[in-house]
Amino acid sequence: MKYKLKIETEWPNIAKKRGGFTYVDLFDWSLTPKVREHFFLDNGVVYEHRIMCPMLSLHPDKKLFRVETIDPNTFILDTHCEWPVGISAESGFVAKERYNTGDCVYLYLHNDRQVTPSHLEINAMRKCYKELYDDVESHPLLTIEVIR
Repeated sequence: MKYKLKIETEWPNIAKKRGGFTYVDLFDWSLTPKVREHFFLDNGVVYEHRIMCPMLSLHPDKKLFRVETIDPNTFILDTHCEWPVGISAESGFVAKERYNTGDCVYLYLHNDRQVTPSHLEINAMRKCYKELYDDVESHPLLTIEVIR
């Protein structure tokens, strides 16, 4: 399965035009996604990261996703990928970890008005986050589309 993740760069401006960041509602908290530990293959290197994000948290722990950067704020995550030779979740490999950093918090947009706070520790996404959102009043808005 493939997912297209897009960081909406116009989000702060859109929110301001619609009356501020309070125009969105928090989605039903009972549906908050589970925290998962997944592996991400990015430029030939496997990283282990914690996530808490709708759709991606539906996969069991230790799932491998291949990361493809389309542009600085658009990414494809593909679950149909192979582990590099000699590396696997079961092999005892200790992936590079960066937990609990401030450049991983997003607002996942379910529909036109409802969001869920999400946490995605994907290295490829950090550059966009730092460049666009270090001095912004809100966390970035994230949309996810399933690609078959």
